[in-house]
Amino acid sequence: MSPSASQFDRLHREIASGQLVVVVGSGVSVAACDNQKVDGRKVATWSGLLEHGVDRLIAIGAADGDEEMLRNIIHSRKTDFMISAAGMITDRLKGLSDGIFRGWLSDSIGQLKLQDRTLLQDIAALPGLVATLNYDHLLVEETGRPAITWQETNAVQDVLRGTREAILHLHGEYQKPESVVLGLDTYHKVKDDPHGKAVMQCLTLSKTLLFVGCGDTVLDPNFQQLITWGKEALKDVAPRHRLLCRASELGAFQQKLADAPWLEPIAYGDDYAELGPFLRSLVPAGAAAAGATASAPGRLRSDQAPSLDLSGYRQAMAKYYGHLKLEELDATSSDMPRGIRVTEVFIPPIVRECEQFLPRAMELPKELQRRLRQQEALDGTELQEDELSSLFRTYLDQSPQPMLELLADPSQRKLVVLGDPGSGKSLLLQYLVLAWADANDPLLGDDPLPLLIELRDYASRRAKGEVSGFLDYLGRSESLRWQLNPEALDYWLRHNRTQVLLDGLDEVFDPQLRQEVTTAIHRFADDYPDAQIVVSSRLIGFQHERWRQEGFRPFMLQELDKEQRDLFLRRWHQLAYDDESKGERKRASLQQAIQQSPAIQQLAGNPLLLTLMAILNRSHQELPRDRYELYSQCARLLLHQWKTDLAF
Repeated sequence: MSPSASQFDRLHREIASGQLVVVVGSGVSVAACDNQKVDGRKVATWSGLLEHGVDRLIAIGAADGDEEMLRNIIHSRKTDFMISAAGMITDRLKGLSDGIFRGWLSDSIGQLKLQDRTLLQDIAALPGLVATLNYDHLLVEETGRPAITWQETNAVQDVLRGTREAILHLHGEYQKPESVVLGLDTYHKVKDDPHGKAVMQCLTLSKTLLFVGCGDTVLDPNFQQLITWGKEALKDVAPRHRLLCRASELGAFQQKLADAPWLEPIAYGDDYAELGPFLRSLVPAGAAAAGATASAPGRLRSDQAPSLDLSGYRQAMAKYYGHLKLEELDATSSDMPRGIRVTEVFIPPIVRECEQFLPRAMELPKELQRRLRQQEALDGTELQEDELSSLFRTYLDQSPQPMLELLADPSQRKLVVLGDPGSGKSLLLQYLVLAWADANDPLLGDDPLPLLIELRDYASRRAKGEVSGFLDYLGRSESLRWQLNPEALDYWLRHNRTQVLLDGLDEVFDPQLRQEVTTAIHRFADDYPDAQIVVSSRLIGFQHERWRQEGFRPFMLQELDKEQRDLFLRRWHQLAYDDESKGERKRASLQQAIQQSPAIQQLAGNPLLLTLMAILNRSHQELPRDRYELYSQCARLLLHQWKTDLAF
């Protein structure tokens, strides 16, 4: 049985008007992944996912003897009962930690693999928006469009206006656990969210919804809650929304949807095999070719991928980050030429891995450590002297590693660069951008594209609601020197080598906002598993254990040794003086002062302080031999003209 001529014509006209929203249910995911089993459970279905959740509770010892009760509830197939089971599973997993819940979603939904792309291609070929009630990324993988959840307000508005292509996840997606609607509490959260309400009203009042693959989804508690919402919100709205089903199911669906007069079931044929041809018949003339641009295996062809203006980006990065800004500190001297390039004085750092603890933080006075732990600015518990000594020996027994070699290793995907103030964290990340920009032809080379984000600025704009995430920031923030198209950037991150450099986690001073930024970084790393993520931070405020649980390897920048100090000073004085002989005299004078004072020598291992010494040495006064006096003069120099965007 096919839809009546009037039904089909009406649906065809609504689609041709450009107001269609295809809402994908669990049946589509089941077909696309061939109802794949994960750990013996068919997690593309609602009941299979919950069964997997019970298995996880048992495995981690959190079932508390309730596993039989939970399984009986799931097997009942009663909506209210299943909502209760979903809530219990969610609460117990999250009760242990948000990471446990995130891990379960990744180990279940996140393991689904595309097997049959045909139905997804037919859906993508329809003009209009594509939304889903599922948590998986099968549509994202097939179409190349990013996943946008109901929580991302700015991005959702762009999608609804048609200025941004995406897969709209109405009930969240597994890589963003806080967006997942699983259980009654989370449903009420989205139902009562002002923006969530506005999205539903926009979709149901101004669009035509076409539910595809929602046969079993009608039993899905999330779908039932949608029906409940629509019963009141759409009670006076003429039927304009459709649900596709087989002819044999039509009568049953009419009964199931008796409380949803706004939603009309339509039979696409007698057999599931007729669904694809029916969807293709809905594509308006002239749109079929445009809708079929995605090529197997489910990714856009390179000639159809959105493009990034990398030439403009390269020039902007070279101009903004290319030169040291410390020369601006001394406005009284005309000896020093402006424009010392970062790449000309950069000294490649060496690092040691902080596998078990943060050595520099443990050197702080005990009372200060206690206060920092009370403020949640320092991880871990107070260590006894023998424990501390043992861990410190283990740390020092490591052979220092060149940081640039670590960064060049594609297997090193998640790294944190830790260091004291002025140790060169920001300069390292800026150097990576400049090295790429200075290459003969970085657009054709094999080096990863570096994307540098200053977290202080990002967090400020995120807190004001000006940006919704890192891609939105890179594409729309007015503070950036060059904007990159978010859709093109999303495609690039999924298909090309990329380094995402997130500078200054410690400069997000508000603890709650820093936690939000930390979570956003971890999500971003999950979203783009092929990108290398590099984060820089001071020690204070860095939650060592949390980052290690997320798979990040923390490395501590080591102080400059004598060979590195001498190399820096030689390069600096060659570039800083037009008069070569004067520059050589100044260099020799500074090196002698450092060698003669053990206190000053110790400070010279810090790149920022060494640079300040070089600037002070330009004056006609002798460099202080006393550490206190040197600190005092450096502080006065910094306060004189130090700008907030200091390079180090």
